Amino acid sequence: MALKRKLSSKDAGGYLTRMTLVITQFVISIVLIIGSIVVGKQLKYAINSDLGFEKEGIVMVEIPDEIEPIKLEGLKQRIAKSANVESITACFASPGAGENNWGISVKFNNRPRIGRF
Repeated sequence: MALKRKLSSKDAGGYLTRMTLVITQFVISIVLIIGSIVVGKQLKYAINSDLGFEKEGIVMVEIPDEIEPIKLEGLKQRIAKSANVESITACFASPGAGENNWGISVKFNNRPRIGRF
């Protein structure tokens, strides 16, 4: 009927319905475009922002979980004596690793959780 131009406006749906659908699609498109731009800028910022340290200059060494605290302190002191070491610390696991990561899915070099560093 539409090809033969015998379709009335009553059969095709109202003008208000068509305009509402077109405007709704336009608004959804604009929201998605703006959202994509915002997410892209956030990703660019996260990738290029200053971390506050040189990630290439950090060395993480796996230490067994059973190590006694006094031995760990002795090891830290011996490593700190090196002229090439700026600072040293110990932590239970790398950021994002471990069983209690609170929903964070970051893994250190795609490895499973390992002991102290």
